Amino acid sequence: MASNWRARVMSLYWERLLQRRRVDPKFEKRLVGQVRMMARDPRRMAGVTEAGLDEFCHRFIEQAPGSRIETLRILGADLGSSTQEVSLAVDRWNPQDRSSLDNLRASITPAYNGLLQLLIHSKRGMEVVIQMRADLLQLEKKNESLNEMLAELSRLLRDWFSIGMMHLRRITMSSPADLLLRLMNYSRMYSPKPILSWEDMEKRLEKHRRIYAFFHPLLENEPLVYVEVALVGGGSVPASFSEMEEGQELTSSPVTAVFYAIASTQAGLRGLTLGEFLIRRVLDELSNDGSIGNLSRFVTLSPLPGFVAYLQQIVRSNTPTNLSLEMIAAIKCIGVEENFAPRKSVIELNRAELERLCLDYLLKAKRQRIRALDPVANFHLRNGASALRLNWMADTEKQRLRESLGMCVNYEYDKDRIEENHRLYTLHGCIVQGGGENADAPKRD
Repeated sequence: MASNWRARVMSLYWERLLQRRRVDPKFEKRLVGQVRMMARDPRRMAGVTEAGLDEFCHRFIEQAPGSRIETLRILGADLGSSTQEVSLAVDRWNPQDRSSLDNLRASITPAYNGLLQLLIHSKRGMEVVIQMRADLLQLEKKNESLNEMLAELSRLLRDWFSIGMMHLRRITMSSPADLLLRLMNYSRMYSPKPILSWEDMEKRLEKHRRIYAFFHPLLENEPLVYVEVALVGGGSVPASFSEMEEGQELTSSPVTAVFYAIASTQAGLRGLTLGEFLIRRVLDELSNDGSIGNLSRFVTLSPLPGFVAYLQQIVRSNTPTNLSLEMIAAIKCIGVEENFAPRKSVIELNRAELERLCLDYLLKAKRQRIRALDPVANFHLRNGASALRLNWMADTEKQRLRESLGMCVNYEYDKDRIEENHRLYTLHGCIVQGGGENADAPKRD
């Protein structure tokens, strides 16, 4: 076990490493000026040196968020595609003339695309492009030029982060210290089960626990999305986190792999399906790992982060339920009173009705007509999993009580049915029950 002093020293090192310098306003103005010069004469991009790219990246990253948005507005307005040029290129289109096709393609390609292509050759260029998309995703109101830029960034990043460019690595205690500390920091920000200490990190990486992550060759030691796995014995599917940990203590060989936490670390890569590819790659990795033994089942122990919000909507709309008045009052308080979580005794008294409502939320509440309303459910079902079981009080941490009243779901990945399950869900919104049947309802714990 690592000593306490080592954990404290490394945590302090990481916190200092992540601290950002205060930015001089003149610093931001210089970047805006640099962008405006490119906008007035896009040919300047062809002569940009590596040092110039590094300077641009440094200036952009060090800007305040509002200033970064202003920089993107300038790029979008002055270097975006021109409807007038596109219209002119369409009018001049001649199927017999190859150059007219080139002109049409050039007219619909934003001029800043050249800058984005150049950036990947800079040390921090990929970081800048990811940050650009993250800033635009967070911006609620976007004009036409910024929407175009978001679409262009999404297209480029989808190409640059295709599955062929990603490499899978298992993270161990022998991994570089900066990688382990970065993972700990990301887990605190994004994971449903954050790694809280150095001792906790060692626990997550012990014999029957695994962490796998996707990495990109241009982002060294930067885990882009990672998944945590527990290997359990006994043949049964854990219905709670305590049961999962008990299953790891058995002396028999593990037979079930439990995916219990998955997190994306880059806001700018959200929606690019990296997590879906990761689950399937890890499933193959575990299946072919001879040191484990014969794993027969691959399941999840997943939260329902939107369930309480769904209940609050039901309460606000005065939809009739059999919930007690005390339970209704507790639901109303969640998110209003800071750090409030309902008492377990109150939740327990309403178990039957809460389970019924949770099944409705999981199976019937939809967005875009066929997609599950719950984001975690949609992720696993779209990825080819089946709904196996709803688990009562599976995770009683305070945050989980606030989000889902402690309920979790087991989804199962059956390698022989993943593609068919994916097809049924994405085309028809059909949720498949474990065992291959269409699910009116997964089993209850």
